[in-house]
Amino acid sequence: MTVLLLVMISLLLLVLYRRYIPVWGIGKINIDRVSSCNDKITIVDTRDYQISSQDMIDNACCLPMPYLHRYYNELPNHKLIIVAKDRVDKNLSSRFLRKKGKHVIGYHVAANE
Repeated sequence: MTVLLLVMISLLLLVLYRRYIPVWGIGKINIDRVSSCNDKITIVDTRDYQISSQDMIDNACCLPMPYLHRYYNELPNHKLIIVAKDRVDKNLSSRFLRKKGKHVIGYHVAANE
């Protein structure tokens, strides 16, 4: 019984860690300062299509969270900046892309209006 309880607590802590603990080494970046002519940086917009279409970001790859697992390999092997709707999406997408070998350098949390 104690083993089952320990396993359940461990799984709960793992889920909470992935969602709520910030990713180490990724800083907040103002998306307006990123030069659009820089070919070595790719902006990945992980917000839903309905949200991102209302607040378009120039030269961004629109790849919502549900599609990230399927199409991450189509992202170029450049430095990535993630645009997310909240901290949870930022953490989940950053961890996933880093796990798959992508170089995430920063994030931008878009303001909900």
